[in-house]
Amino acid sequence: MEQPFRPAPAEAALFDASRNAWVLSRYSDVYAALREPTLLQATSKGKATSPDDSATHALLYAEVQADMSRMSGATWRGEMDNVLRSLLDDVDRGRPFDLVKEIIHPWSVAMMVILSEAGPAEARQLRWVAGQLFFKKEHPVDPSRIKNILTSFSRRWSSRRLKKAEALLDSMLKNRKSSVSKPMFAGLTQTLPSFLAKAWLALLQHPDQAARLIKNPALMAGATEELLRYAGVVHTLFRQAKADIDIGEISVRSGQQVILKVASANYDSARFDEPECLNVGRRIGVHVGLGAGVHACVGSVLVRMACTAITPIFLSAGPVPDGKSAPVWTGDSTLRWPFAVPVILQKK
Repeated sequence: MEQPFRPAPAEAALFDASRNAWVLSRYSDVYAALREPTLLQATSKGKATSPDDSATHALLYAEVQADMSRMSGATWRGEMDNVLRSLLDDVDRGRPFDLVKEIIHPWSVAMMVILSEAGPAEARQLRWVAGQLFFKKEHPVDPSRIKNILTSFSRRWSSRRLKKAEALLDSMLKNRKSSVSKPMFAGLTQTLPSFLAKAWLALLQHPDQAARLIKNPALMAGATEELLRYAGVVHTLFRQAKADIDIGEISVRSGQQVILKVASANYDSARFDEPECLNVGRRIGVHVGLGAGVHACVGSVLVRMACTAITPIFLSAGPVPDGKSAPVWTGDSTLRWPFAVPVILQKK
């Protein structure tokens, strides 16, 4: 399956009467909407998910900052490097392997466990929860078999398993069996591996850009921003207006939904030159891959730090795509990423 890096073109705001929703895809419109505090986070069906988004975001931000303060030292950076190198060393060079399942997700979970300061038993539970939540879409249901008894049972069993995993995590956090916050747990075991999978796949499919980073590591900080623009995992966000507001040329009424096409905004040619091209040396300015304003991703520092620090280590291992197998994609109304990336490490 071809990688869905190129989103639909950005265009003027549209009103979808059937959903009572404005659809925004131009960079200027999406950026303005993300910074508008009267637009509440919402589900794809238009239900607001937070009564006071500013207060909720501030609380989440404080929790993440407490975790980040423990991750800023040289010891933590050393752990990031050592764990990744160890995982790469365990791979048999010349044989195909799944980059996500064998490298990216184990690395991310290991970082979470180290941060959690959990004992051996609790660490095993945290690893189980992380795996259940991340790979929950690994075996999507074929709609043509939806009435099949076994398929229905599988869906119910999967739903119960996910609820059990979420309940276990909540219990462990409540009982202080893990010192990592819930936002950081999600960031390390869900958001970060999803982004690294898509970003590293983009580099594998653009070996000229990977070669530039290997030759000039000083480009890595800027390359991370370009990867967030080009290969960000969020393609759409949903908001609901709690008051009448104007965004650009449109007037949004209280209660209306606003659908933000983030991926299209990051490919808006009015904002970015040749947006369909991955350019690790691009002077990118501000993208919306991690939101903006009050809606900015609370774990943005983590994502940037990790990608900048470990991507050179990954590239130096000599990865190339496995030409016999294609990446397998998953996602939903908001996110899109590869949960399987077949790769080979070249023999030295």
